[in-house]
Amino acid sequence: MNQYGENTTFFLCLQPYKAGYHIDIYVAFSKKSGAVTPALLGATLARNVLGDSSQFLPRTIEGVVDEVKKTGAEVTLVEAYP
Repeated sequence: MNQYGENTTFFLCLQPYKAGYHIDIYVAFSKKSGAVTPALLGATLARNVLGDSSQFLPRTIEGVVDEVKKTGAEVTLVEAYP
C-alpha cells in the first residue's frame, strides 16, 4: 500500500527462555494524506469511506498466533492493541 501513502512494518522478536519461548510483535503504521499525487488523492478519498489498511493489522497478528499454534506449541496472547 506504499504507493497509496501507507506504510506498515512488522517486527517479530523471538526470545528463548528455560520454559519455552516468548514472541513480541511490534507494528509501525503510517499514512500520508493530501493530494501530492493522483494515487494519493484517490487513496485519501477512499479512506474516508473504506478506512485504511491498518484495519488488517489485528488480523495479521492473529494469523501469526494461529500459525505458531499449528506447530503444536502452547500459545497465550497476553496483550494486543487495539
